[in-house]
Amino acid sequence: MTGLAAGTSYYYDVAAYNTPGMLTPFTGIPAAGYTLPAAVEAPAGAGAGPTSIQWTWAPVQGAAAYNVYAPTSTPVLIGTSGSASFLWTGLSTNTLNGLRVSAVNPNGGEGELSGPATAYTLSAAIVALSTGPDAATGASLTVQWGANTNPPGTLYDVQYWAAGGATTTVLTALASAPVAGLTPSTSYYFQVSARNDAGQLSAPVQLYFPTMPETPADLAGEATGAGSIVWTWTPVPTASSYRIYPATDTGTLLAVSASPYFLETGLSTNTQNGVVVSVVNLAGESPQSAAVSTYTLSAQPVALSTGPDAAATNAITLQWEANTNPPTTPYRVDYWAQGGSTSNFTTTLTSAAVTGLAEATSYYFWVRSANDSGALSAPASLTAPTLSGGSAWLFGTVLGTGSVRWLWNPVPTALSYRVYPASEPATVIFTTNTVVFVQTGLAPNFETSVLLAVVNAAGVSPQSSPDLPVYTHARPPAGETVTAVYASSASISWGLNGNPNNTEADVESSTDNFNYGNVLAAPYTDPAFTGSDPVTFTAPSLLACTTYYFRVYNRNASGIATVYSSTLTFFTTGAPPLPPGSLAAEALANNSIRLTWEPSPSGQVTLYTLYYDDATGTIDYGTPVAVVSSTVTTYTQTVLTAGAAYKFGLRASLCGTEEQNVTVLAAATAASALPGVRAAVKVPPAGKKIFGNRVTLVAELDNGTESQVSVVKFQYKSAASGTWSDVAPADAEHPNPDTEAPYLTHWDVSTFTAGGYDLRAVAKDQQNLADPAPPYINVQVSSTAPDINENLVAGVIWKEQKVYSAVSNAVQATDTGLVIPAGAISDSTATVTVINKPSNVPAAPASAQGCGVAAEITLSNGQTLLAAGKTAAVTLAFADDDNNGYLDDYPNVRTGNLQIYSYSALNGWRKDFSSSVDLSARTVTGNTPHFSFFALFAPLGTDLDLTEVYPVPFVPNDGNADNGVPYSAGNNNSGIIFDKLPAAVGIKIYTVTGQLVADFGSQASGGSLQWDVKNDSGADVASGGYVAVISSPGIKPVVKKILVIR
Repeated sequence: MTGLAAGTSYYYDVAAYNTPGMLTPFTGIPAAGYTLPAAVEAPAGAGAGPTSIQWTWAPVQGAAAYNVYAPTSTPVLIGTSGSASFLWTGLSTNTLNGLRVSAVNPNGGEGELSGPATAYTLSAAIVALSTGPDAATGASLTVQWGANTNPPGTLYDVQYWAAGGATTTVLTALASAPVAGLTPSTSYYFQVSARNDAGQLSAPVQLYFPTMPETPADLAGEATGAGSIVWTWTPVPTASSYRIYPATDTGTLLAVSASPYFLETGLSTNTQNGVVVSVVNLAGESPQSAAVSTYTLSAQPVALSTGPDAAATNAITLQWEANTNPPTTPYRVDYWAQGGSTSNFTTTLTSAAVTGLAEATSYYFWVRSANDSGALSAPASLTAPTLSGGSAWLFGTVLGTGSVRWLWNPVPTALSYRVYPASEPATVIFTTNTVVFVQTGLAPNFETSVLLAVVNAAGVSPQSSPDLPVYTHARPPAGETVTAVYASSASISWGLNGNPNNTEADVESSTDNFNYGNVLAAPYTDPAFTGSDPVTFTAPSLLACTTYYFRVYNRNASGIATVYSSTLTFFTTGAPPLPPGSLAAEALANNSIRLTWEPSPSGQVTLYTLYYDDATGTIDYGTPVAVVSSTVTTYTQTVLTAGAAYKFGLRASLCGTEEQNVTVLAAATAASALPGVRAAVKVPPAGKKIFGNRVTLVAELDNGTESQVSVVKFQYKSAASGTWSDVAPADAEHPNPDTEAPYLTHWDVSTFTAGGYDLRAVAKDQQNLADPAPPYINVQVSSTAPDINENLVAGVIWKEQKVYSAVSNAVQATDTGLVIPAGAISDSTATVTVINKPSNVPAAPASAQGCGVAAEITLSNGQTLLAAGKTAAVTLAFADDDNNGYLDDYPNVRTGNLQIYSYSALNGWRKDFSSSVDLSARTVTGNTPHFSFFALFAPLGTDLDLTEVYPVPFVPNDGNADNGVPYSAGNNNSGIIFDKLPAAVGIKIYTVTGQLVADFGSQASGGSLQWDVKNDSGADVASGGYVAVISSPGIKPVVKKILVIR
């Protein structure tokens, strides 16, 4: 059968055909058979040893075994293998051997032989690897070995490396190899293998060996005692031992040490000794090191103690024995306090005084001898304290009226403390080992102080300096009582209760028994107290009609207060207050008269009582018209008789006590209908005492308007007379009658007979019809303590007027008005002086234009700064009679630019408060916190960028004055106005093409200039745009645009 697969098992059976072609049955028993295996592929071999080769090949399908043949001309069977490998042994070292293989099936059928293959056996592993024959050095080693069965010419691989280092390979055909470039004192690994002719290596043989060691480095010696030195050096990595030789006999071995140190003993005290050292490892012994020497220590001092001098607060003397040290031996003394730094010094004596120490402090002392190299012996030690200087802090705490507890800082070395009274420093009053002493049995408010000494092992310290004295507590007042009560004062008394008279008493008062304030704090020796024991105190300045509560406590000399006494209470009686002021009567329609007044300057008023004459001419002070509370300052009397004149009087009361003035008077005539115009005198206030040759009279309209009034005339008469006379004006500047507001004149009363005078202001309307029944007030003329004293002095008017702290005060002095609020004056009353246009007014500042309006205001008590942060309203009047918005006497100064400046010697003129202009009243008002010179100024421009030019556009002929009016001399609002200018200014007007049109200016502009809108030839400029260049010395020029529309 053909076409079968090699190495495959097949099954077969047989049947026969007969002649007709019919098949007979099969035998029924199949037979089995195998095809021969395929030829084995060429095997591969590799040396497995010096006498063996391991052969392998690819398995063949159907093979049950393999026959192995030597590849001779007639192959010789050398063995069989049940697998696809075969180890051939018994061969010669490093020889080439061949092999062929065939596969055998299970029936023993053998396939074709493979192709021949060859392989080498390995070389033999070397033997007897060692160093030599050359001796090792620090940088080289030679290794040698036996060839074993390897023939001459065999190549050897020599590999070497240090631990953790890179491997180096050397190839040689010799049985030895020198290796150079190595590191001294380092162990190396060596590995040698033989190569066969195929380049395969035999099993390696290893050797571990060091290079020659280096000479030991850093040899040093340190004395450890009077007879010993420890020698140390840097360890050498491969060392197995170290050899030590005396420096004086380097051939004699002194000792061998396995470690890099050696303790040499048995030496003499303070002698010089030296050694050299070498290192030994497997490679041999290194060269010896250079010789090093040092000294043994001196002997330790003994018997260290304090003395012979006694310890002081800052010094201790030490002494000791030299032991075996010679007299010239130096000793180092170290000393320190616990936690402190160490100090030291050296001496050749056997005693030393240590100074600069802290008192009462324990110190540690070491004394050590020094050898000839300066090394120190073991120390002799001692702990000893300095003497205490006494406690650094002594403090007394008062425990009561008779005892004090004294405390002091503990002294660390103290055994006990001794306490002495400062008054008897030789007497010990207490000894304790604590830091507290309670001193008892003392008097109240008694001064006491003590001294302290500290006892420690060093002795008794000096006494401390006397501590600041302390005082025992004072006792509270005793037996307190009210002894007298008056309208504005009261007296109370109490006993000292054992306190000395230098004890301080604090007196407090209250009006509600809740909120108390201090009245007096002073010792009993103060003049405010009278008597010795008991003492009496009189409380001044009390409010009348008031319930008061008083209580007292004492203070000792340290200011420690006692408890309060019991509370004393009483009620003050009333006292007549000062009369109210400025009573005015104003007739109303329907037969009524309204009365107004200012509060009493006393500040303490319970009520006001109004009286009148019921048109009889004599006021009935026995029958009140009305009684009102102290907060009411107005009252209207109704149901009066038309055409009847009524005179009213007003009095103030305090707690039922009424003042008895008969000068606060005002009168008015009742009417069913009012006249068209009516004026009333406002300055001076009703009831005031006046004097002087320039008393200011001021009237205001009660009815009608200024436009309805033609004149206001001031008239007066004696209170006892029925005839009115015109007030003769004291100067032409303020005529009587006055034709315009403010209605003001000056009255000379310096020659008048002292007494009461009635004053009125008679208003006439534009038809010259006079008020038929003007109201009037009453004033008193007297040179004795006048309320208002106003005179012309050296060409200027001085006005002096009494003012009171309890109420608001209004002062009118010609062109100057002043309102001082309540509480602004530090005294209860003072006199304010107002000087109009004083001759000594300082010159105007360069930055402002003066206006000729100034005043000086002073107070008689010397006060310049108002109290309690108050401000007073100052009003200065200016003249603009034609109402054109410019000052009459300074036609370039716009009234709207005026401001009040104040003056001080330190700062000159300045605007230290704001002010406002009232154009209708022609006044400027500001609120000042102080009194000085005051003046009106128009600030001059200091920055031309702020200059204002108006109106722009200038349209003079459209009938609207806001757009400009043609220039007219004397009309400050005509033409084009340049405002907010400096004093010296130049203005040039150009066309837009640069042609000069007009050039004008001023050295005293007053802050503004007008352009008549003409060129320098006097002709009106044409409509169009123009440029104004404005300049001033020292100021950057500015350019403004102008548009003219004719």
